[in-house]
Amino acid sequence: MVESARVSTDRFTLSKMESIKQQLMAALGDANMHKMGMCGCGASQMESLLKPVIHALQRDKLFHVIVQVTIGKNPDLRRIKQHIDGKLLGTNTSASRILFILLDLYGKLDLGALGIFPSRDRKLILTSGSAEVLSNMNIQTIFST
Repeated sequence: MVESARVSTDRFTLSKMESIKQQLMAALGDANMHKMGMCGCGASQMESLLKPVIHALQRDKLFHVIVQVTIGKNPDLRRIKQHIDGKLLGTNTSASRILFILLDLYGKLDLGALGIFPSRDRKLILTSGSAEVLSNMNIQTIFST
């Protein structure tokens, strides 16, 4: 009986994850959606969930550049900014669609200090264990895992 309950839970989890992936892809394609968030599971699970999304975005060439960086509990803004700048090096940022993925956010973060200004061509995905953290970042839609 325990085994069948676990299999049922695993199927539910996979079904829910697939639903979130589809909703996230739709949100990324929406011109009015600039800031999305994901919460409810650990950082490694978030990365696993995002991996096929990133693959599909690269395959379909929906973004010229995808910048992914882990923030963590004590963010080093200088290191994060250097990482972002390194990924954008050689990119015509004024004519490029860019997706920023900031993983493992624990508190409010100054996006402007990182050079991130979400817009029609500059999308942002934030992940956090806390929906409250994402709400404090004025996220337009939050996907809960």
